[in-house]
Amino acid sequence: MCTLEFETRQSKDGSYHWLVDALGLYHSYTWEYSRCSISHNVLSKRRLNILATGGYVNGWDDPRLLTLEGLRRRGYTPSAINEFCRGLGVARSSNTVCVSKCERHISLSLSP
Repeated sequence: MCTLEFETRQSKDGSYHWLVDALGLYHSYTWEYSRCSISHNVLSKRRLNILATGGYVNGWDDPRLLTLEGLRRRGYTPSAINEFCRGLGVARSSNTVCVSKCERHISLSLSP
C-alpha cells in the first residue's frame, strides 16, 4: 500500500517496476490511497521532527502529537486506533478528518 504521491513510480513503466525487473524480484501488487489529514494537527514526519528536535514538544511521544506513541501516552489502545482507521476506510479522494471525529471514534471504542 502506498499513498497517491508515489503513484507515478508504481505505474507499469515507473521506476519501481524498472528496479524490480532489473533485480529480477517478484512484482507485488500495490494499492494507492489518499493521505489522511486530521484538522488542526501536524502529521508530516518532516514537521513533527522539527517540533521534536527543536524542543517545542517533549519528544515524539508527546501526548499533544498524533504519533502512535503520543496516542499511546494518551491512553489509546492499538485496537482503538485500528478501529478508527477501519472507520475511515481506504479512498483515492482527498481526505480531511475533523480531530473531534478521531477523538470521538477512539473514545467510543474504549468504552466498555
